[in-house]
Amino acid sequence: MDSDEERRRVWNEVTEKVEVEHLKRTTQMVQEAVDRLNAEKAAIEQQSESWRQQAITTKKAKDEAEQRLELARIEAAKLRKTIAEEAKTLANTEVMRIKAQIVNLEAEKNEIEAKLKAERKSKTADVDRLVNNKLKEQQNILDTKEAQIVSIEKRIEVLRTQLNPLESRHSDAVHHSEKIKEADRLLNSLALVFMDAFDPDFSKNVPSNLADSWRRCAARMHQAADDLVRYINESANIYSIEVDINEQ
Repeated sequence: MDSDEERRRVWNEVTEKVEVEHLKRTTQMVQEAVDRLNAEKAAIEQQSESWRQQAITTKKAKDEAEQRLELARIEAAKLRKTIAEEAKTLANTEVMRIKAQIVNLEAEKNEIEAKLKAERKSKTADVDRLVNNKLKEQQNILDTKEAQIVSIEKRIEVLRTQLNPLESRHSDAVHHSEKIKEADRLLNSLALVFMDAFDPDFSKNVPSNLADSWRRCAARMHQAADDLVRYINESANIYSIEVDINEQ
């Protein structure tokens, strides 16, 4: 009886020790697994943070580049507008100056003709009492004034000849200025369409047929640009605008 109890006691002690040892080993394995998982989680979180920071940096660089591009477009549009307005102002100034000269010369011509008419009337009224020398003197004066009138009329004709191409240039400048503004608006709209179309959120999976359509669109734009250069080089009569410093 005592022997059975002793065996049971020994068995229970051995079983308890085995269970405790097993529990310790199990606890250690669980802790090691937890530590390993925590380490892997920390590594994944660190990598995710690195990717997130890289994505933020890339987006920031892209946004800055897009802002610089937009500013460059705005500055180019302002410069083209300023050039067109200055060209228009110079053309208007030259046209107005020549018109003013014509008006002044015509007024001078009218004044001389009025004096000539009055003097002719005076000559007719006094012809019987003027001596031959006086008549000759008066005739010389009349001839001189008539020569002045002819000279002024020739000058007016020259100025009108100069004015005609200037008025034509002014009309052409206004026409091209309006078309340049319209082209700028269309180009700015196209730029916004392209930026919106190729937004990173919508450019991850583009079908090949649509990509080919974009390429055909680009080819048409290149052709349009080549046509514009050809129009400028072959069809347009280009002239330089010179500013007289003394007239500024």
